[in-house]
Amino acid sequence: MEDVTFGSWVAIHDGCPIRYELYGSGGTRVLCGKPPAFEFEIDSEALRELLRVGDEALREMDALHAQEQADHDPCGFKG
Repeated sequence: MEDVTFGSWVAIHDGCPIRYELYGSGGTRVLCGKPPAFEFEIDSEALRELLRVGDEALREMDALHAQEQADHDPCGFKG
């Protein structure tokens, strides 16, 4: 039997409903958007890694946002 591999992507923006359904202690299904929602299943260790990487990405995004705000200060102040 051959493995099947495919790729997909989804854009999730502020205000998009995100919820989860647990499958006991081993995993969960994450649903994004209104039905029919984009969904994926993830086990506990993979979810921990996703949260770790997501936290890192948020720190970088926040730092970039702060820099962009400083660079575009309407008063020209460079603190």
